Parts: sequence; C-alpha cells; structure tokens
Amino acid sequence: MPNIWEKNKIDDWKDIVSWVKGYNATLSETLKGVTHATAYFLRKESSDTVTLYHKLYYSESNQWIERVTIKTFDFNLLPEWAKGKVTEAGVTEVDVTEEIEAEL
Repeated sequence: MPNIWEKNKIDDWKDIVSWVKGYNATLSETLKGVTHATAYFLRKESSDTVTLYHKLYYSESNQWIERVTIKTFDFNLLPEWAKGKVTEAGVTEVDVTEEIEAEL
C-alpha cells in the first residue's frame, strides 16, 4: 500500500483527519470483500511530539493480520480533547477510535 504520509504536509489537525478519510477510502477499495476493521491510537512521545497509530486488521487465509501505519507530528497540532487524553495516558497508547470516527 502507498505511504500517503510522505505526500502530505501536516500543518494542522484538519490535515490529519483529511488523510484518515482518504486513506480509509483507499483501504475500503483495496479490501473490497475482505473483512476488516480500523482502530486509532495516540501516544505522546515527548513534550512536543505525538504519534498517531492507524491500525488495520483484516482477515487473510483464515488468519487475522494487523498492519500499523504511524505518523509522528507536533503535539500542538492536536485538538484540546486529544491533548488531554495523551497527557493523561503518559507514554501509553490511548484509544481515540471513537473520537476520530466521529470527525470523519
């Protein structure tokens, strides 16, 4: 699958949501007819960086596969709801699937 992150400059949270929408559309087309699910996690890496984990799960040859795409970007690009979640979580990944899907 293409690495869409390399093509897109991330200037604000809207860029991230836009990427997720486009990436999910590409995945839906690529995985047409294949059982799959997506989850999103954030992890604060340092005082000024955070990583978004896009986790794709799909069934292939009767086995579940997990494919993870990550993007690290500036902590200040996060909306307030996300800043609070990742700060509380410390270095642990925090599930933000519900919040991101609500923005899609």
